[in-house]
Formats: sequence, structure tokens, C-alpha cells
Amino acid sequence: MNFPKALLYASVLMVCLMLAGQPAEASGVPVTFTESGGILSVGGSRITNVMCSSETCSVTLNAPTGFTFVSTNLPSTYTIDEGNGFISDELTGSFTVGASSVTLMFTSLDDTGGTCPMTGCNVVETGGLQFPGITVTWSDGTTDSVGFQSDPPVPEPASLILLGSGLALAGRFLRRRRRPDMTPSV
Repeated sequence: MNFPKALLYASVLMVCLMLAGQPAEASGVPVTFTESGGILSVGGSRITNVMCSSETCSVTLNAPTGFTFVSTNLPSTYTIDEGNGFISDELTGSFTVGASSVTLMFTSLDDTGGTCPMTGCNVVETGGLQFPGITVTWSDGTTDSVGFQSDPPVPEPASLILLGSGLALAGRFLRRRRRPDMTPSV
């Protein structure tokens, strides 16, 4: 196999693997916070008391009928890294064991929101829908996931230069004219 054909196959394989790695939209996830252009919205099942401004969304997540709140693995403040070491978003919660609901608040911050703590932020913005393992457990043993979708990260100039030079190099190899095969004379 010649180099241009191998490069083409490798590129198609990379695209397929990237698409396969994207998280699918989960059905039945009760709370998903979405940030688009700095405006927040929230969606999901069993949520009430939705109050969203441009920078903050607060919701009440109700327990399945007849059950109560038991536990969560959400730390006191869940910080989201913008990709440059600055906190871009925070997720906090208000929980009372035995209550029939919990309150979640998602806040969008700008670059002045502070830097990630020494241990780092809990997750980095990717622009895609993320379910980073935050769960709320109810007395019947069921768990609900909390997810969020952030604005796509702004690519750095170096990343754009690297992508452009890679595309130019790949184009050069693909556009190269094939020389006719020559058979040696006997």
C-alpha cells in the first residue's frame, strides 16, 4: 500500500474513532445543564422550581414517588476547568438526608472566576455533553446522573497552526501525481 492511500485510511479511521468516542445523549438522565453563549438552560425529568438567569440555573430534583434522598457523591463545590486553568463553571448542591428532593445550582463564571485549586478542577470543558459520574442516590437504591454541556473550548493558535500544517502536508501527498509504472526492459 502506498503512503497516500495509507494516510487516507488512517485519517478516516481517526474520524470514525473520534465520532465513536463522543458521549451519546443519555435518555432518562434527570438533570442536564447546558451553557450556550453564556446563557444557561436546564432540562430533564422530575425537576421543578427551575430558575435560570443568564449566569445561574437552580433546580429542584424530586425523588421517585414515595422515596427519599440518601446520598450523593457531589463534593461541596464541583469546579469545571475552562482548559486554561481557570474555573469556568461551578456546580453546587443542597442536600438533606430523608428529604423528598435536592437542590442543584449550576453557575457559569468567566475567566475571573479564580484558578483551579491545587488538586485541580474536577473536569475540563469539552463542548460536548458530559456525565462525569455525579450521582444522587434515593432510598429505593436508584441513582440519578447529573450532566452538563459547556460552550466548546476556543482552540489555541498553536493548535490551529498544527492542524493547518497537517492538512497542508496531507493535501500535498494526496495531490502528488502518480508516475506511470515502468517495467524494466530485458
